[in-house]
Amino acid sequence: MAKDKTQKTTTPAPAARPGATPAPATKPVATPAAAKPAAQAQPSRLELLEAKQDVLEQRIADLEKTIASGVKGTAGPKPKFGRTRAASPTKDSKTGALYESKSACAKAVAAEFNLDPDDHFAWYQIIKLAPDRFVPCNEQETAIVAKMREERIAKEQAELDAKLAAEEAGKGQS
Repeated sequence: MAKDKTQKTTTPAPAARPGATPAPATKPVATPAAAKPAAQAQPSRLELLEAKQDVLEQRIADLEKTIASGVKGTAGPKPKFGRTRAASPTKDSKTGALYESKSACAKAVAAEFNLDPDDHFAWYQIIKLAPDRFVPCNEQETAIVAKMREERIAKEQAELDAKLAAEEAGKGQS
């Protein structure tokens, strides 16, 4: 015999006689499943995906507005890999020399501390050996370093252009 899906409900207790002890809790009575209110239809997978797409499009639009407004730090999470910060210009307080970055400083003075200039961790070893010697640049010095960087980049670009011109001239004669 097949079991019918049922919902349990309670029936009210019969009226108590005067002077009688209270009746025990009511017994559940089964009602057929057809008596249940109509369940709301579940949204289809397509409808769910469309709703999710709408939410994502709204988030993208909000991020684009934030980026266009120029507000820093609110555009989203920082990338896990790659460069997220600018180089910090450094000044050698002993010699007064300015360096574009801590890495450039380490390459320049590594020989003085008997270290390998190509070692990526040389900066940290140098800082341990001479903690007060290297200081961050102030605003004026940072401007000087930025100008030095621009001049270096322009020089490198000129060298590349000259090299390409020489290669093209060599190919044209062949």
